[in-house]
Amino acid sequence: MNDIVSLPKNLRDRIEKLSKLRKVTPQSFVREAVKDRVAYLEWEEKALAQGQADLDSGRVMTTDQLRSALSEQRARRGKKAVKTA
Repeated sequence: MNDIVSLPKNLRDRIEKLSKLRKVTPQSFVREAVKDRVAYLEWEEKALAQGQADLDSGRVMTTDQLRSALSEQRARRGKKAVKTA
């Protein structure tokens, strides 16, 4: 896909400034930015799908259940620290 994309002047100016600071061409700067954003959005979609799958299968905890589990975990760690000291 080698399409031309129109950008507002303000954004073009920002890209020019940053690409000069990074010592890269504006084109390579934009390619990298788009690549990074697409990778992030793909990760986000995967995480959301996993979260939805967890909800659908009942693998969830209430806030109170989570706090209780964390408290129990901290207590166990505290006992281990005392035993090794």
